[in-house]
Amino acid sequence: MISLHKIMEDDKIVTSHEFYDEIKALPAEKRYSFGIASIDKLTEGFTHGDLIVVSGFTGHGKTSICQTISYNLGQKEISTLWFSFELSARQFFNKYKDKTVPLFYLPKKNKPYDLNWLDQKISECQKNFGVKVVFIDHLHYIVPMLGGELKKSDLIGDTMRRLKQMAVKYEMAIFLMAHTKQPKDQLAPTLGDLRDSSFVGQESDAVYIIHRPTKRGKRDEFEEFNYFTIVKQRHTGVIGQRRKLEMHDKMFYDQIDYESERAL
Repeated sequence: MISLHKIMEDDKIVTSHEFYDEIKALPAEKRYSFGIASIDKLTEGFTHGDLIVVSGFTGHGKTSICQTISYNLGQKEISTLWFSFELSARQFFNKYKDKTVPLFYLPKKNKPYDLNWLDQKISECQKNFGVKVVFIDHLHYIVPMLGGELKKSDLIGDTMRRLKQMAVKYEMAIFLMAHTKQPKDQLAPTLGDLRDSSFVGQESDAVYIIHRPTKRGKRDEFEEFNYFTIVKQRHTGVIGQRRKLEMHDKMFYDQIDYESERAL
C-alpha cells in the first residue's frame, strides 16, 4: 500500500494536479482518539506524523495525562511505545497498580541525550510491533546538555525538527512532554512559558497545557480538577479552549457535571 511517506521520498518536480491526484488516491487518514470525549471533540484526535507537546508546571499532570491517553489507546489494541526517562520503573508502573496493565512497549534501560538511539528504537518497534504512538518523558532528557558552539535554544530547535521527521518517516504520532519556566504566580502557563526555546511551540503540530488551579483566594490550596488547555492546534485551528478533567484511580476523565447529575 502506497503511503504518504513513500510519495514524499521522491523529489521529482511535478504539477500540483499530479501531486493532488497522488494524495487523493491515498487511504483515508487514520485519526486516533484521546479517549476523553471533550478533548476529542475539540481536537478531532491526532494522526500519523503529528508531533504533540504536553506541558505544564511540575507535578500538575503531564505524565498522568499521557499515561491516560496511552491506557485508552491500549484498550483499543493500538500499540504504543514509552521512553520514560524521568520516572523509575516502579514509579511508572504504580499508575496501573489497581488496573490491568495495558500492552505497550518500552526499553528496560533508556539512553538519554542520544537521538540516534531514540530513532533506532522507534524504527525497531515500528517494524517488530506495529507501534503507532510514541510517548517521550521528557524533552530535556533527549537534548544534549553540551552543544559545543550551539546555543541550547538551537539544540532544542534541531531536536524538535528531528522528532517531527521521525514522526513522518515512521508514520507515528509522537507525544513529547516538556517543562515550563518556573511559575512566578499560579496562573496557567501559556505557549510563551515553554522552557528554554520558542522552537518547542513553533516546530510542533499541537501544544496542550495541563494545569491544576489554586482555589480562589488560597494560594497554596488546589482545586480537585485540572484544566486541559489547547494553546496550539494546527489541524483544527482551535486555540485558547480548555476543558476540566478530574482524576480517578490515577487516570484523567472528563469532569462530571454534578448539577446536571443531581437534576436527573
